[in-house]
Amino acid sequence: DNKDARHVKTYEVVLKDKDFVEGPLSQNNLDNGAGLLIPVPMPLGGVIIIGEQTIVYCSASVFKAIPIRPVSTCLSFGHAMFSCRFFVPI
Repeated sequence: DNKDARHVKTYEVVLKDKDFVEGPLSQNNLDNGAGLLIPVPMPLGGVIIIGEQTIVYCSASVFKAIPIRPVSTCLSFGHAMFSCRFFVPI
């Protein structure tokens, strides 16, 4: 939208009419970094939405958001030799 907010909405395809109708799932104003959708199979159904700051489970009757705790430190160990043309792990 014009405020760069993220929304998710489902549609169903009606083959008989060759048209779309609104589906059972709709959620506005999700995490701005939300970009990964994981379908949840039946009998639960719904979708898991992974964002930068939250993980959301959304179905036709349930909405549950869990904040992601920020990682304060990231450590990485290893050696590498760099060249102007390529990267060679050691």
